[in-house]
Amino acid sequence: YFPVENPKATKIIQKEHVKSALRADKGSDAVLRSWKAIPFTKKGDGYAGYVTCVIVKYGLGCALKEVTYVVKVNPCGFGFYGDRLALIFEKEVKFYTKLLLDLNSELESVGQDPLKFPKCYYASLEKDKEIFFLEDLRPLGYKMADMNQKGLDICHTKLVIKESGRLHAASKLLTEKISNEEFKLKYDFLLEEGFVSSQFSENLTFITDFLDTSGGYDNVRKWVTYLKSNAKELLEDQRGSSPPFDVVCHGDLITNNLLFRYDDDNKPIDVIFIDLQLNRFASAALDLEKLLFLSVDTATRNSNLDEILSIYYKSFLEVLSYANNSIEIPYTKDEFKEEFKKKNPFGMLWGMFGMPSIISNTDDLLDFQSVPEDKWEQVMAEFGSNLSEKLKTNPLLKPRLLDLLDEINQCERIGSYCK
Repeated sequence: YFPVENPKATKIIQKEHVKSALRADKGSDAVLRSWKAIPFTKKGDGYAGYVTCVIVKYGLGCALKEVTYVVKVNPCGFGFYGDRLALIFEKEVKFYTKLLLDLNSELESVGQDPLKFPKCYYASLEKDKEIFFLEDLRPLGYKMADMNQKGLDICHTKLVIKESGRLHAASKLLTEKISNEEFKLKYDFLLEEGFVSSQFSENLTFITDFLDTSGGYDNVRKWVTYLKSNAKELLEDQRGSSPPFDVVCHGDLITNNLLFRYDDDNKPIDVIFIDLQLNRFASAALDLEKLLFLSVDTATRNSNLDEILSIYYKSFLEVLSYANNSIEIPYTKDEFKEEFKKKNPFGMLWGMFGMPSIISNTDDLLDFQSVPEDKWEQVMAEFGSNLSEKLKTNPLLKPRLLDLLDEINQCERIGSYCK
């Protein structure tokens, strides 16, 4: 994660940035009076940039008003994404300022509500000073689910799955209008991968150490051995083109990238997707794989899987049905279920890699800003080795991990990679 306070990154935010965001939000008559950046995130919230809050006081007519924006800026330090930091800022900014507008236009054309993302009011991709301003959704009641370590329950999961179906369907509406070549040219950032597969190795060492203290799990052992030298090939295979299932994917649907709104009984009633640095054009199943294997526990996932996939497909189909038969339904529900099974290795790999960090106590997380670039590999190796200690102090990690390993051990598709 990046630290809660980052003075160097905060200096990137300039008055002209604030004025541009304010005018885009409140109109050209809005007059900036004052502004200040106030940290508001907690430890562990940011892996791809420094996120802060900008409080703006402005005049509109005779009234003095106030508004807040969530601002993501270049963290000004080496970190998790290394030399790909510029790329992931580009991917996120172009999603908000280019692709999202086109997706919402397609939904509007068939009488549907826009996708559930925050509004983007200003963005700049100036090298080493990347920055963008987003709508602050906290005044509307949106917040992260308070269940990171336990995993999302079925009520939260259903909301995310339903909105995923709408996103993927909007993608199909858009790709129906233009050729594949034009689509890839216009949204070329979708084809660039923001995550480097070599980053899996440290956490795979943790899995190996854990297996050495456990009996059984022969298939898991073989798979982890395979992954140590072939993780890149597996990911490229799983992320590769998979027609007719290819859609615009969020790419990183995990608990930290979801904001929920609740009713008076604290029941989740709405969801907003944030953090789009890993967006991609790939199989729709990948979004579900990452969500279900990383942010939902095994018991909840498996006992509700048929319902979850049905909710997804119903939401996907409902959007396409408003196109008045102008678009052919690309795949059936049964075909999508098979695609989901086919992509299970993707979800299982992410589960092994990401679960220790998601379930960790914040005191165990790594402060990227404190790691010199020339010490990165060494520190990450030590971090991976130290994960074993978390099993002794975190009562939720071991049972979650064991459930996942049991599932991997029984997965036939895993065996196909280890022959």
